[in-house]
Amino acid sequence: MKKKKLVLVMFLSLLISFFIFSTNNVFAERTIIIEKARSKGTINEGFTQYDYVEEKHESTGLFGWGSGKSTLKCYGQRDLACIFSHMPESLIASDNELGTEELRDYAENQIANGNFNGTFSDQKVTPHGTFSRTVNWSGTASVECNIDINIITLTPGP
Repeated sequence: MKKKKLVLVMFLSLLISFFIFSTNNVFAERTIIIEKARSKGTINEGFTQYDYVEEKHESTGLFGWGSGKSTLKCYGQRDLACIFSHMPESLIASDNELGTEELRDYAENQIANGNFNGTFSDQKVTPHGTFSRTVNWSGTASVECNIDINIITLTPGP
């Protein structure tokens, strides 16, 4: 009788663990916020370096996996590039696979071409699943802007 209870408890633990990990992956969401600002009154389009770059990564998913928010803030006008030193992480797929840099470049190109506010959304299918991708941007120049990227897992891969 004790053996049956032990097997039942182990089975239920396994079932609960499977449910927690599968729902964590299915509903994973990653938000990336990029803020760029120059010193007041100084916008030089040819100059793309900053004197203050801060990045922050927060994970809100189970055990810190899957969901979360990453922020990159770049201010001033000096010699630091406005890039992540550690790319935002996702449990399911790499940011390279999800195309976060592609979305950032898209928004910066829109701003550089005079489209100072906008939104772009699409779905990206990878071997790790199908993802909804959205980028929102606003700014007065590609060096003076806010870019928000949001990626949501629609269906995990096999």
